[in-house]
This record gives sequence, C-alpha cells and structure tokens, in this order.
Amino acid sequence: MPRSMYNHADKQEDKEKSYIELDSTETEIIKYLNDNYKDVILLVKSSAAMELDWLKQYPNIKAVVYSQNVTNALAKVFSGEVNPSGRTVDTFAADALASPAAQNFGSYQYYDENGKATKYNYVDYAEGIYVGYKYYETRYEDKVLGQGNAGDYDYAKEVVYPFGYGLSYTDFKWSDFSVARHGNDSVATVTVTNTGDTAGKDVVELYAQSPYTDYDKRNAVEKASVNLVGYGKTSELKPGTSETVRITFGKDHSRHTTTRARRPTSLTLDSIASPRPPTPTKRSTISLPTKARPWPTA
Repeated sequence: MPRSMYNHADKQEDKEKSYIELDSTETEIIKYLNDNYKDVILLVKSSAAMELDWLKQYPNIKAVVYSQNVTNALAKVFSGEVNPSGRTVDTFAADALASPAAQNFGSYQYYDENGKATKYNYVDYAEGIYVGYKYYETRYEDKVLGQGNAGDYDYAKEVVYPFGYGLSYTDFKWSDFSVARHGNDSVATVTVTNTGDTAGKDVVELYAQSPYTDYDKRNAVEKASVNLVGYGKTSELKPGTSETVRITFGKDHSRHTTTRARRPTSLTLDSIASPRPPTPTKRSTISLPTKARPWPTA
C-alpha cells in the first residue's frame, strides 16, 4: 500500500502525501524543466507504480522511461541503439488509495473472550481477487454492462497506464490469430509483423474472458472480467519481417471462456501527447463487503 510520508517529510504539504506522489521539491524541478525546455524525457527510477496523472500539466515532457536501475543499457535505450520492448507489470492508477485494496488495508487486533485486545493482529482482504488489473478491468465491464454496484466509475479517470502497457520505436501489425486444442492444453498463435522502419521486439498478451453468469451472481462467485493466461515475445524483427508467436495455456484457463489476444493500449517509453485525466478529488469509501464484487460506492 502507498505509505504515508508524514514521518519522512519536512514540509506539511509533503507530510500529507504518499511516497508514490511527487513531493514539493520534485514538483518544482519538473515545472522548471517544462518551463525552460521544449523536449523533456522523464526518467522515473522506482520499483513502485507511481501516480503519474500529473504529466498532463507539463506538455513539454514528451516521453517517460520507467526503470528500477540506471545502467549502460538505459543509455542505449536513450540513444536508440536498443529498442525498448518492456511492459508494465502493474496498473498505474490516478489515485492508488481509491481502490478497494487500499481502502480495506489496515491492521486489526484480535480480542480475547473478555473483550480485551490481544497482541495479535490480522488483515482483512475483503477485496478478494479484485486487485490490480482484475479490479480496474472488471469494474469497467460492470459499468459498461450495467451490472453489479459499479457506481459512478470512469476508467479513463482511474487508470493512467494499464497493466501490460509499453511502447516501441517501431510499429507492429498482428494477423492470423487462432486457437487450437491439444489434449488438455490449447495453443494460441498470432503472426506479428514489423511495419515500421526500426528493428524491434513485440510482446503478445493473451487474456481469457468468462461471462459473469446469473449463477455467479446468486452465489457471489469472484470472477474477474479478464485474466492473463499467457504471453510471448518475438525475437528482434527487422522492418518488414514477421514471426509467429505461440502461447500455450492450460485447460483450466480455457474452460467456459472465450480467448483473445490483446495489444497493450500504450507503452514503457511513452508518448505523452495523449490527454491525461485529472486525479479524482473525492476519495472512495468502502465497508467490509459480502458481495462478490466489492466496488467502492462513492
């Protein structure tokens, strides 16, 4: 969970933030770069999915590179010697504290038979399976289909960069997607073609979907709208060349589901030209739920 900076910051405005938000000093630096330079590339060195919705305020930041380490390999990405092909392994939310996982998080004490607090604590994971992309994608589906208690939910305002997001210096085209059964396993294949003018690698993500049936609703079954069942990566493709990517997934993944390949909607070396939605100013609240899909109601 995003940790409070209350005990780790000097200024009051920074004490009220979490460590995945910009502090006042970082904000001043970002503003200076935006005001004085036309083409800025932002290097985010972090192991956490920081809140990056503020990028929309700085139009001269043209790209973002996300890396846990600063190495010679990173210099090769900046120079163009290496074409980036990574994908995000987390959802970059506009407000990470608005998710059910964050709202439910806390340390609760056990009480003895006399009603006195013991030294033992526990955490109630009331959100169940709905964490990360399984929360954001499922609540979006519930909103679109008008089911469950999705409430006033706007995916574009909640998610800045989705799970599996990543850019390249070139373009790719997918074709000839198919799925074939082989015993208890299935194999999905798709042809990937480099249609750009730079050599590079592409990533194929395979998601399985299963409808949220009336039986599921009656019995409070926890079921995400999409599940990542496999992924594959091409070798380095020269412009104009193609490669077939094969992804094998098990019987349990394909049972009562439809499968489709999904192209990430964005990337790791990222264009900031697309509009960024503002951070929600109203926090969501949630009580410990008994429903299968415990979306915040505010």
